[in-house]
Amino acid sequence: MTDWRAQAACLGMDPNIFHPESMQDENAWKARRVCRDCPVAEACLRDALETEDRFGIRGGLSPTQRTALKNGRKPRQGRKPRGLAGPSNASKTHCKNNHEFTPENTYVHDGRRNCKKCRSERSRAKNMAGAVAA
Repeated sequence: MTDWRAQAACLGMDPNIFHPESMQDENAWKARRVCRDCPVAEACLRDALETEDRFGIRGGLSPTQRTALKNGRKPRQGRKPRGLAGPSNASKTHCKNNHEFTPENTYVHDGRRNCKKCRSERSRAKNMAGAVAA
């Protein structure tokens, strides 16, 4: 895994958001908002162009937009659906249990950012359940 991926705002998010059925549906716009606030969006887009990735939203652009960019044309921006305006909360700073993602409390597994504290709590609960059963 390349260094920039560990800093991606999408790390740990549902990958289906970045592979919507239509590039105009709500998930596509959610993905674009995540990319808009991502500190490594440019590196992600560069990687998508270099590897000729033809699927999903990468670096804030759809496959069609990336193809246009690669061919020297200006990528067309889609129309934003109603109800999706507003501030983006794309940069996840906490896990689903509200533990902060810090370098000391975060590990990457299968390309996803995970919380060490949650892992520890799951392990402790599993050990306690095993001790009670014995």
